[in-house]
Amino acid sequence: MAIFNVKRMDEMSNLNKLCFVSNSGWALYNFRSELMKHLEETGYLIECVTYADKFSSKLEHKTYPILGHPHSTNILYELTGLIRLSFFFIRKDYSLIMAYTVRSCLEISLVNLLIKRPLILSITGLGILNRKDSNFLRTILLIACRWLFKSKHIKRFVFQSENDREFFLNNGLCKKEQTSLVPGSGVNLTTHKKSFSKFKDTFTFLHMSRLLKSKGVKEFCEAAEELKSHNVRFLLAGELEKLDKDAISEEFINKHIRRENIEYLGFVDNIPDLLSHVNSIVLLTTYPEGIPRSLIEAAASGKILISSKQPGCMEIVKNGYNGYTIDVNKHSLISCMKDLLDLPLEQKVSLSKNSRELAREKFDINIVNGIYEKIIKDSIYVK
Repeated sequence: MAIFNVKRMDEMSNLNKLCFVSNSGWALYNFRSELMKHLEETGYLIECVTYADKFSSKLEHKTYPILGHPHSTNILYELTGLIRLSFFFIRKDYSLIMAYTVRSCLEISLVNLLIKRPLILSITGLGILNRKDSNFLRTILLIACRWLFKSKHIKRFVFQSENDREFFLNNGLCKKEQTSLVPGSGVNLTTHKKSFSKFKDTFTFLHMSRLLKSKGVKEFCEAAEELKSHNVRFLLAGELEKLDKDAISEEFINKHIRRENIEYLGFVDNIPDLLSHVNSIVLLTTYPEGIPRSLIEAAASGKILISSKQPGCMEIVKNGYNGYTIDVNKHSLISCMKDLLDLPLEQKVSLSKNSRELAREKFDINIVNGIYEKIIKDSIYVK
């Protein structure tokens, strides 16, 4: 079963117990399931700690849905959650804990002052640390990060974006020798088959993300209104966010989307099937990200990508090669869409094929799993 050092792992059985921590069961299920399965096949025992959403029950590994709501700002609620989390980990003998998202990394680092276990902190995006509209909270969190992230028990900081790594280094949150870079969360190239859609029929644009203003939903809808007279179809996929102040409101959906040439799909579970029916995916995020999973999945399916000129997005969208990077405004998006529609068929096909090739070369899930496997092995065995 195990690939490396079987004898040592048998003799020291506590060294192969890993815990994945994330305040989103949805993220663990969609972005980490392949990694957890790979590590289990390698010889590790995997357990999960997450928030009790509708995806936490779908995880194949033993799961403890004990984390608080990912958008909660109730101090009493958070303190109660930290106490509950501390008592949970005191009773466990994990050899390594892996936390995802800045919030989960902070929470587990605080708890680790008590339990003192080896940690890997995976920074999938800067989140609130990158929000310019929350300066007070951002400052408090930076102070907390500088204090908690100095722990000798943190074995590795794993980043998806060089921009995020530089942010941590420039703000004194970690040392460069503590860091590793991975190409996003990876994509299964078997599940996401290449599906070069027919370009002779109606051209279909898809926007697929959390429905936030900062993801360019408004600009996508405005572009759809402008291009109503063209032979174009617009699809919007994503669940309404009710607690995030950056969320697109249900009123906006009702007023601007359902009356235009846009099909609102809500939450979509079968992404490969959805992507097989579109030609291009649009994501105009207004802030630096890790590498957006929606763009990686779209590239693996051979789609033409349109995104903003933001770190993370530009890792997967190569301007003129497999798509276009543009400024975040409706005029730039409309112009880009019109230019794309006017391209000769062979150029559209070339952009699509290039997307698939880039995903195969850089973002294959096997590449990501291999990097994480080495990081985990070194974190456990190398003192």
